[in-house]
Amino acid sequence: MSDTIWKRSSVVRAPEEGEVSVWRVRLNAADVSVGHLKSMLSMDELERAERFHFQTHHDSYVITRATLRQILGACLQMDPRDVQFGYGPQRKPYLGNWSGAAHERLHFNVSHSSGLALIAVTRGREVGVDVERIHAVRDLESLASQFFSRFEFQQLMSLPYERRLASFCACWTRKEAFIKA
Repeated sequence: MSDTIWKRSSVVRAPEEGEVSVWRVRLNAADVSVGHLKSMLSMDELERAERFHFQTHHDSYVITRATLRQILGACLQMDPRDVQFGYGPQRKPYLGNWSGAAHERLHFNVSHSSGLALIAVTRGREVGVDVERIHAVRDLESLASQFFSRFEFQQLMSLPYERRLASFCACWTRKEAFIKA
């Protein structure tokens, strides 16, 4: 993902109706105090963090959840520690039991992969986001024929060979984000 398409901003505001705000989060524990970030998490989030077998996974989870809380807290004008989550049937988190117009129409989604997380927040509609590291895909053609529409598959196969992997990953992440919404 190119750095040139991202704007740096220290200001977090709730998105307007129909607007989607996306934050890119680098999951490098050396850049932050994971201990401080843990102080923002709920007991169930702390328990989940402790179940990770690898320290990098633990730290990535803590950084992602604390950043999500900071963003949602700023959007809702509340302390990040006070943000409450509920969970849907597929374990997709949503904002918990509060009243107020800002809360009722604010939706979010999170994805992380290989040291990078994306957090999307929108108002008035569900949102999905996905991020994947581009790496060699074994039998890309077979996988695409199984999961892509006929049109998507034909478009992919019409590309020069050297562009297929990046295009496959772009289509795959769009599908994942759509499903997550």
